[in-house]
Amino acid sequence: MNENNCCPNCGSERFITEPNQYDVINFENGNFNVIRSESTDDQYEVFCEECNEEIDFNGSLDKGQIILKING
Repeated sequence: MNENNCCPNCGSERFITEPNQYDVINFENGNFNVIRSESTDDQYEVFCEECNEEIDFNGSLDKGQIILKING
């Protein structure tokens, strides 16, 4: 398990997109990968599947690791 691929809040390796979409994705080799999906968008809103923290999609891609979104 690579720490960069896990939620910094709870350690989960699985992520979902917008709650109504339920795309399940993971983060490997610096990229998000869709495990299963009913539909896809150009831009994801990504949340940890375990703790529901919002993930900074673009920040994670830029840094090559999971980054939590800072609200405010």
